[in-house]
Amino acid sequence: MKQYYNSFKFVCRCLSLRNHEDNIADIHHQVTRGSLSWESVIYIANNHLVTPGLWSGLKNKNLEDLLDDETRRYLYELHAMNRNRNSHLRRQLLEAVGTLNAAGITPLLLKGSGQLVQPIHNDPGSRIMSDLDILIPPEQLHNALNALASKGYRETEVSYDPEKLHHWAPLMRPGDYGTIELHRQVLNRFVVQVISTEKIWQAAESKTKDGVRFFLPSATHSILICMLHSREFNHADDPRQFNLRSLHDLAAITKHHSAEIDWQMILRQMKDHGLGFEAEAQLLAAQRMLGMPLPNAILPGPSARLHHAVSLAAVNWPIIEFLSRRVYDFSVFQIRQRYGCARHSVCLAAYRMRYLFSFLKYQLSRRFPAAQITKDPSKEFVSG
Repeated sequence: MKQYYNSFKFVCRCLSLRNHEDNIADIHHQVTRGSLSWESVIYIANNHLVTPGLWSGLKNKNLEDLLDDETRRYLYELHAMNRNRNSHLRRQLLEAVGTLNAAGITPLLLKGSGQLVQPIHNDPGSRIMSDLDILIPPEQLHNALNALASKGYRETEVSYDPEKLHHWAPLMRPGDYGTIELHRQVLNRFVVQVISTEKIWQAAESKTKDGVRFFLPSATHSILICMLHSREFNHADDPRQFNLRSLHDLAAITKHHSAEIDWQMILRQMKDHGLGFEAEAQLLAAQRMLGMPLPNAILPGPSARLHHAVSLAAVNWPIIEFLSRRVYDFSVFQIRQRYGCARHSVCLAAYRMRYLFSFLKYQLSRRFPAAQITKDPSKEFVSG
């Protein structure tokens, strides 16, 4: 596992904002000593959706010549394809926004969609865009669907009920490079209470590009969305795992909009909903792994530092990842989300015991199949 850990650290060094001599020397030494597994490096970069960013980072540091021919060709070609894809996605996005404008709708562009019109990374081919996320007022959803349908978009088949989710089923059109997701809420039901969609609309900035009108979230809300999306991106595994694409975005937003970000508001909102240490942990990870300076007057506390150490250790030893995931299931945020209880210590203790009994019952049912089978309590949320 040491090889995997070293490869992970190498990817972080390449993505880092630090271009000073020490970081470049560390990368150079790691490659030239011959202990680096390029197969492992590529696996990690692909898994975290940062492979084009890996190539961009090596290029920015003038280190691309260190790669062997096969690895250099793979990274170069993948980056070129992603740059071409992002160019097509940008044209598709502007056309879709223009179509919505014609229907009387001015949307708000979320996450990667916003980056296509207001880049935060210096290299337009460095970030992989999963889809085009567009927020519209809920009452305008059906008008928006009809407008895009007139341009050839059709809903994809999904296993969930789009009426109950924060975004509609993805819209697809033959020949396009990506799908469009129309959002009625910015975030899903697990984290939407941290920052309301209404407040994001109120603080949004009106923009015009190539003749189309849209809104972008404020820099402060962009950071919050990035942090919350990062934890939900990994929810099926461990919400506290490092998500390098999100950390890369976090560092880039901070670099480009540092004077506009209200960090105290961000930490206050996260702390008020039991996610304070997670916010501090993401800032600490972005600083230590990607070279992002910590915001003024923010010093991550012991919990964030412990989390960072545990998360790095989990990269090296999978058993630590498993144990930390089980401990996290009993956190204030998870217990409140699962049962809807108050933050009072007695109430939390009671529901933690309830969760413990449910978890033990589930484990017994797995060991003794004749027993009544119950659902894994860590995979469901109920109202208590």
